Amino acid sequence: MELAITELFWPQRHGITKSTTQNIQGHFLVYNTLQPDELYDGSYKDIVDGLLEEQRECMFKFSCGLGGLLPDDITKCILEEYPVTKMYSREDFHQPELIRISELKGGEQVAIKQTFWLKILQRKCRKYLTRL
Repeated sequence: MELAITELFWPQRHGITKSTTQNIQGHFLVYNTLQPDELYDGSYKDIVDGLLEEQRECMFKFSCGLGGLLPDDITKCILEEYPVTKMYSREDFHQPELIRISELKGGEQVAIKQTFWLKILQRKCRKYLTRL
């Protein structure tokens, strides 16, 4: 298991080539792996800030590209990209997580988040303890 910062795959940011794995949509890509001391001293926040800046730039280019479209096309395009745009450039979606790295056929490193189940367990424990 690794400690890492991840981001959701988005074709407008990451691009698609002939070698891109077919079912990459919906996967979290490994942006940066971290050492435990980066977590404890807070230096990972600089990495998150860099990622957020890159994503904001990409979102700006995406929104500027919509300028020449008709209103219905803009709405369709925004709705198709909504799941990704909702997560992009929000700090709470880019926190250090425990992951297992898996490499796909196209060479992409995707993250299988391990903290998901930990969060569910913590929520169940809190709920149980409040009932006591």
